[in-house]
Amino acid sequence: MCIRDRDTGYTIRAEELQYIRRSQIAEAYYDVKFTNIDSTITAYGEKGFYDGAREFVSLTKGPHLTRIDSMGNRLELDAIKLNHYIGHDYSVAVGSVEVALYPEDTMSSPLLLLCDSLEFYQDSDFVAAFGNVNIIQDSIYASAPIAYMWRKSGRIILIEGAEVKEPNWTLWADTMNAIIIDNKIASVEAIANPRGLWHDPADTLELTEDSRLSADRMLFDFDNGKITTAHLVQRATVDYFPAPSDTQFMERHLISGDSLVAFLDSAKIDSIEVYGGVQGVSYKTSDMKRDSISYSGELMALSQQKRVHIYKDGYVQYGSMRLWAGQVHFDGDT
Repeated sequence: MCIRDRDTGYTIRAEELQYIRRSQIAEAYYDVKFTNIDSTITAYGEKGFYDGAREFVSLTKGPHLTRIDSMGNRLELDAIKLNHYIGHDYSVAVGSVEVALYPEDTMSSPLLLLCDSLEFYQDSDFVAAFGNVNIIQDSIYASAPIAYMWRKSGRIILIEGAEVKEPNWTLWADTMNAIIIDNKIASVEAIANPRGLWHDPADTLELTEDSRLSADRMLFDFDNGKITTAHLVQRATVDYFPAPSDTQFMERHLISGDSLVAFLDSAKIDSIEVYGGVQGVSYKTSDMKRDSISYSGELMALSQQKRVHIYKDGYVQYGSMRLWAGQVHFDGDT
């Protein structure tokens, strides 16, 4: 059986359908299908309720919604209960909500959104997710109590305690902004008490501790699920433990400055640049002996090859030796 609302163009089909014309109320059972006028939204369920006067539709017993936009992107939604307010182009999903966002390129992995409840505003493509919000794509995992998403601009805000994980990274902040391009996480900005941990993927034996990062603001760029650049802005601090090339020699670098940029290749830190008020100390431990070099300047570059370059009023202290120069360059191995 079928009901079509002439004003809205929405259609309800079901194996069993009871309709009261005077009150414009219908109850549908078994293989219920709800479709909008241009078939861009289709919702299924085993039980449906329709109130024509209020322009309200409710689906229960395993509801599933599919939406395809003009760009070919597809949204699939499952929940325990799905309500749609036709006149307001507004939907609410409640209970174990699972959303999959598929890009136009069907070979790419979908972006998954899991939460307790979700509100979707069709006109603005705005989504609000509440309770145990989890966003997953490939190896990236983000979570927060609340998330807001603007699909047209590809922006997500995670609030009230956000966490982002990647195999070698864990990031925390009170608030995080994420940018989604082609349904892929392209960047994450962490503000309000941001901090993070990173472990060198080359340290397969886990001989070193996790490296620690903190700053007033952090920005991370992603490519294919991997962090490529980490920007630490204002009061940046890094406690950096690189993987040892020789198990007899362990390294540690404590670095702080006004801002810091780390460049990564295959999740491994390739180089670090520190700007403004640079302060640092590097330790090298072997056979229970520890050497240290402290340094300062206005600009510092630390490479994966353990070479350190200091510019503008550089200062280095090694043991009893103190050195001042416009530029200082030293090799961590020698």
